[in-house]
Amino acid sequence: MKVSGTRAFAAPRATVWEVLNDPARLAKTMPGVQGFEVEDERRWKANVKIPLGLGGLSMSIKFEKTEEREPEFASLSAKGTGVGALMQMATRFHLSEDGGGTSMRWEADVRIAGPVGSMGQRVLQPIVNQQVQNVLAALDVQVQEAAGSVEAQDAQTPPQPSGSGGGTAGAPAPSLDAHSKTDPDLKDVGPPAEPGEEAEPGAREGSSGAQEGLNPWHEEAYSPDPEGPTQSTEDP
Repeated sequence: MKVSGTRAFAAPRATVWEVLNDPARLAKTMPGVQGFEVEDERRWKANVKIPLGLGGLSMSIKFEKTEEREPEFASLSAKGTGVGALMQMATRFHLSEDGGGTSMRWEADVRIAGPVGSMGQRVLQPIVNQQVQNVLAALDVQVQEAAGSVEAQDAQTPPQPSGSGGGTAGAPAPSLDAHSKTDPDLKDVGPPAEPGEEAEPGAREGSSGAQEGLNPWHEEAYSPDPEGPTQSTEDP
């Protein structure tokens, strides 16, 4: 049996591609999945119970990715075994951008052997078509969930501050005014300290005079040159 069709998704092509290549998400699109195991990035297997008419067919299916051209094309093969049936399936899908969404063109070739296969295409075709629609609807749900996860992650990412360097949020660090560092006429703020009656014995000569309440920038704030003989550098 060969089936084919198209499907539109309200999500970017990269998101649809991610879902179609994620075995864990694909497992959620299959009807009657009872167990799932990933062997590697190209092979995985699942135990399923496929609805067939009034009953169900339990099968162990092995999947293998046979070809891919990211993000536009991929093909899968599947082989299933169960009581009274052998199944082989080859499926391919093509992805193309469609505005802000994605258009998928897909096709599948399904072959069933054994007693179940003897039911004939006339009986099996409607069942297969119904299961395909169920898979596509479940695939749409997985795509929307993946797209929502990406949007939520982007919304939670805080914006990065512009600029660089120290300070808050990239603001330049404050700098001292050049005049305030070099102006010798800068005056003290507030009244001067009360001078003592007499300097204590042993006080160091040549102090800045700050203890007497003098402006540290004023020339009188510093002691005069020490008394005593000095050595002249002039020639005798």
